[in-house]
Amino acid sequence: MNYLRTLILSFLLTSVVWANAPLPLTTTKPYPSHQTATELTNHADAGLVTQEQEGMRVTFDAASGQARRLLPIEGALTTPDHEGHPIETATTFLRSHTALLGLAPTHLQAMRPDQPRFSSVDQTRHLTFFQQHQGLDVLSALIQVQIAENGSLLSVTNGFYPFSEGKAARQPRLTALAALAAAADDSDLDSTNLTIQQQKSAPARNSLLHAPSWAVGPVNARLAYQPSEENDLRLVWEIRGRSATPSRVHHWIVDAVSGVVLQNKAFPSGGLQENFERGGSGWQADGLWHLAQTGEAACLAYGYHSGNNAFYFGNPDTCTYEVGDRVSGSLTSPLITGIGTHSQLSFKYLLAVEPNAGSFDSADVRVVVAGREYPLRNLQATGPDHWRETPPISLAAFAGQNIQLRFRFDSVDSYNNNFPGWFVDDIVVENDNEKTFGDLVLTLTNDYNAAWNDAGSGARRDSSFWQPNLNNHPGFYALGSLAVGGTHAYPVNEAMILVKPAPGKDGVLAAPVDYEQIWTDRGSRARKDGSCWRPIPPEGYVAMGDVFVGGYNKPSTDLVRCVRRDLAYFGTVGSEIWNDAGSGARADFSTWRVATPPQFLDTETGLFATNTFTGVTTHGKPSGTPVVWVLKLPMPKAAYPEPAPPRLTSTNEPPTATPPQVDHEVYVPFTAVRDPLVDAAWKVANSPFYRIIREKSYDLELFQYNQSSSTQPPVSKTVKTGISKSQTDSFEQRVAITISAEAGVSLIGGSVSTTITTELGWSQSSTRTEFAEVSLEKAVQPPPETAVALWATTFTMRVMRQDLSIVDEMSFSIDSFVTDQFPR
Repeated sequence: MNYLRTLILSFLLTSVVWANAPLPLTTTKPYPSHQTATELTNHADAGLVTQEQEGMRVTFDAASGQARRLLPIEGALTTPDHEGHPIETATTFLRSHTALLGLAPTHLQAMRPDQPRFSSVDQTRHLTFFQQHQGLDVLSALIQVQIAENGSLLSVTNGFYPFSEGKAARQPRLTALAALAAAADDSDLDSTNLTIQQQKSAPARNSLLHAPSWAVGPVNARLAYQPSEENDLRLVWEIRGRSATPSRVHHWIVDAVSGVVLQNKAFPSGGLQENFERGGSGWQADGLWHLAQTGEAACLAYGYHSGNNAFYFGNPDTCTYEVGDRVSGSLTSPLITGIGTHSQLSFKYLLAVEPNAGSFDSADVRVVVAGREYPLRNLQATGPDHWRETPPISLAAFAGQNIQLRFRFDSVDSYNNNFPGWFVDDIVVENDNEKTFGDLVLTLTNDYNAAWNDAGSGARRDSSFWQPNLNNHPGFYALGSLAVGGTHAYPVNEAMILVKPAPGKDGVLAAPVDYEQIWTDRGSRARKDGSCWRPIPPEGYVAMGDVFVGGYNKPSTDLVRCVRRDLAYFGTVGSEIWNDAGSGARADFSTWRVATPPQFLDTETGLFATNTFTGVTTHGKPSGTPVVWVLKLPMPKAAYPEPAPPRLTSTNEPPTATPPQVDHEVYVPFTAVRDPLVDAAWKVANSPFYRIIREKSYDLELFQYNQSSSTQPPVSKTVKTGISKSQTDSFEQRVAITISAEAGVSLIGGSVSTTITTELGWSQSSTRTEFAEVSLEKAVQPPPETAVALWATTFTMRVMRQDLSIVDEMSFSIDSFVTDQFPR
């Protein structure tokens, strides 16, 4: 399956890069359990020695003598544990092998477990334990444990640091701001005007800092320990931030006692959006690849996917790639920076080549890193009248590296080359923090400039107004201002949606033609002047929210954008944010959230409130006027080949279930999902979009082997399918997602309203039968000397953050069964 191939490729490529590098203190990729002792011992260059001890294959660090990896000689390290929780299984094993791992019991007592992560590549759960001391993480010190589906423990990779107790400093001499100043100076960034946006209590003192002259969004700082050369721990500030010019992601480690900058790393932040309408500058083409413009549209009935330009492999004179001989060529992109663990490639293409060519007429996409090519995706022919869009292709294997894309065509032989060829258009490499929703690209921000607050006004409640800092989001636009009630503090946990046109969709946004004044604070006792304005959109567009500015002058029309009417839907006036009661202003004023409708059942689009507001000159809730709007956009989704139904291959009883395989996925803004374990500031920085996947598997319900020469009575079982009300109520309470026969899979809330039933592979018309809870009597009656099995189709819906950690999941069977017998 293409999805699994991509995951496996990502795993293999990452493993290749890792295997050729010096082994770090901690490795996150344990060797597979089937490797031999000889293979494991063959790592002398990395300082590793492998021995067999306590029935295990143990790999030691030759310098320190510490066990780095535990693998079974055969089978697994432990017996299956179907009932135990993976964390308990792993913890019990680690504590019983403390001496072998070269650790003291205290090293394991305070370890912090991460959420188990399920891998659809090898059908195992991967657990990570972070080493801690005095309540603080030890940087780069972790243990990873791999647990099979049956609960048996498969491998342990040990990266804990065997430090001496009691020597490490417990209190920093530097504040987080002083540490950031030292880090910024070390990178030639402005270290003045630094402020604290949010600070949490001990021990980690996680802080969100603001560096207004260069930082894109908050800068994250936390206390941690770093292993030192003296078998000890050093107290440090770990600081992460993003700069706009140049666009970089910075990672500093600063000694919290001396102020010395111990580490200063910076990674490019980039991506790619290319529709070739500006000529494709920086692209390199050979063979028959060339920039095809309007005049060549006659080569193919459907021309180009967007605009007037595309790159084309073919002869514009003949509209084929027939040259009388074998023909090949490559189209190579400019250097692409900012590749992260969640970066993805997608593009549109039309591929009209020799049908059923097998190994001939090969079209594929490759990644080039430092001159070396890595295959990424082979493409299937589309025919001469059909453009196709690739599902998102993971670039995780190349995280942290600068890459180029290479589109490679090879006819392999000189025969049957009189076909149109290959068109490529609308190529997108998405950064981790943005996703394409139809005609718009969305991102989320909590990076603002102050507009006005009511300090001194005498209003009974505090309020502040903010404008997204567009200077730090190149290409994106705001759709309105942010209104915050009850505080003047920086709104670090308030996220707004920003937008920009998708490639080839330049007309989807427009500047307002003017503004209508809604309110000013004249007459109030506020220390600063302020006023509220409503954008007046051009014809065919709508304004998504009001604008608040300091002073009484009309704001610039460049401050916000209006959205094309077909990309918007009627919103509703939500809860009150603030009113000016007690301020003494000449006119009453109140602000209200723009929310999505309470019900929206649509099979193709979702509604998204962008966290804008509407202002009115009353203290009562407006009704009918003004009209408010929310975005109406299709969801980013992908479908993959479904797993093949199970088959009996012998008269032996098959496994209780087939391995689950992802067949559909959809992305939603984090505002659509409830995830109370992390705050909005963390989500903006680490997971602005959440991934909802559907996995399909088959559970064995009945098996019977009739070993006799006569027919035996049938064997039956009551099978429950569908989703109970308690299941869906619990799931809705946990993650704000409802699954029901009446509404399908729905996310209905104040900021997002959508159904994702069809996006996840279920047909809207059959939701009542697929999701309805029923009890069915199923039976099998095998013929003589025959085995028969019956499986129920089972789905698991899993909600995941961008780092692949699981927020929640739910499994259920449906009224769909597979029966097979052996021999047939």
